[in-house]
Amino acid sequence: MYDSLPNKKKKLQRSCFTRDKCCQFVDSKGKKCGKKRALKIHHILPKKEYPHLAFSLSNVITICQKHHLWIHQNDRYVAYVPIFKRIIKEKS
Repeated sequence: MYDSLPNKKKKLQRSCFTRDKCCQFVDSKGKKCGKKRALKIHHILPKKEYPHLAFSLSNVITICQKHHLWIHQNDRYVAYVPIFKRIIKEKS
């Protein structure tokens, strides 16, 4: 059966939150945020550039709204690609 776009997004979000449980953002000292409110899913590789990974659990990570905004300011997300990929790999 065909999954609608909103259903696919909800399933991805639910799976990501279940796997991660809290904000996975790690600061420059290696400390994980751990916040459990105002959570977002962040696409590690941008879905605009990698549409085939838009619904891949291995390409999303849970981060809080504060860190999600911070990462997207001035393209900081690029520096976090290897960090987030490592965190996801450690969870699998």
